Amino acid sequence: MFSYIRNDLTGHSPRDLRKGMRTVQACLEIIHECLYAPYQVKYNSVRFWVLENPRGYLQRFLGNSAFAFDPYEFGDPYTKRTHLWGMFNTPLKHKVAPFKPVRGGTFVQQPSRFKHLKLHQIPKGYQKKTGLSTQTIIRSITPENFAKAFFEANR
Repeated sequence: MFSYIRNDLTGHSPRDLRKGMRTVQACLEIIHECLYAPYQVKYNSVRFWVLENPRGYLQRFLGNSAFAFDPYEFGDPYTKRTHLWGMFNTPLKHKVAPFKPVRGGTFVQQPSRFKHLKLHQIPKGYQKKTGLSTQTIIRSITPENFAKAFFEANR
């Protein structure tokens, strides 16, 4: 609901920010319950928490993000500006990005960039049920190199 790219032309239902915020609020309630618990049992079990969303309208509700990145900054060959809110250690970006996006392009137009990803991890029937394209599903997967860097920074 919060993506700038979402629009009625993509075949989605109209944008509903209230509906989107119900999901965000539910996530925050879970996070808050986890943060309350340590004070009842005298130890802190929450090492980090994070909410992630591509660049969009969520910033209007949560304020400026703590961190933003494009997958290419971690070595994945495409762009998708993504924002993170939460309590976490910042992952280290590559000092020299191995990939530079095409100026003005939202992502590199090279279908081969996703050949290494396998769709067998997608639940059976998901694509048919959602009507999403293979590219949309693949682009929704957390970039592998970013995930590794985030894990290293927060383990």
